[in-house]
Amino acid sequence: AAGLDSLPGTSAEILDDSIRDRLAVGRISTAAWTAVIRAAHGLGLPTTATMMFGHLETPLHQARHLLVLRRLQQQTGGFSEFVPLPFVHYQAPLFEARSEVRPGPSTEERGAVMAASRLILGASIPNLQIAWVKEGLEASQELLRFGANDLGGTLINESISTAAGAPHGERQTPETFVDLIRAAGRVPQQRTTLYSPVVDGASSRHWGDDAALGSYRATTADERFRYSPSGKLARSAGVSTSQARPRR
Repeated sequence: AAGLDSLPGTSAEILDDSIRDRLAVGRISTAAWTAVIRAAHGLGLPTTATMMFGHLETPLHQARHLLVLRRLQQQTGGFSEFVPLPFVHYQAPLFEARSEVRPGPSTEERGAVMAASRLILGASIPNLQIAWVKEGLEASQELLRFGANDLGGTLINESISTAAGAPHGERQTPETFVDLIRAAGRVPQQRTTLYSPVVDGASSRHWGDDAALGSYRATTADERFRYSPSGKLARSAGVSTSQARPRR
């Protein structure tokens, strides 16, 4: 009633408890994650689905994860899209804490995971999204050849990948996406969250001044917002709000 129309299916990581206990210490189990998603779908709230790969897991774990998602989608039909998330290791605590953690997937593995996702999920979850903030625009364009059909959002102040050290930026303009898609020989189509087409597409000329939006990097460089080991906020820290529209 307050306006929430959908949910992100994040923190899925790898839905296989044989590795999840090492990968996502303290987080909910596979059964608990699927129970939350099933409940959301039962209430009419569609969600995304994700998988973080390129760390501790093997192709077997990846396959088990995809099969969990396919079975759940066959039961509920509530997933709007699937988003494979390559592990960004540069400043990730997981990579620093465990010597056996891989520094993200190779280029070949990224393409293989996208292609396998298309083959396994295609009839159940037709929309495969590329995480361009983790992949970069050049690699994202290439992944359109491996079964992906969605580039995600233009975003404003994306912070998760940026905080982990991803160098690909926090925002893109609609025009950038359109040019990239056409250069790949595909047809661009702006969409809503639930994949209805938008006829009057967005343009960056409506976005206003970039300076008014702030910057994640500028914020994290500000001493007022620096992490304090005591667990307390630095003195005079304020609370910022995003001008990005809420997920609807």
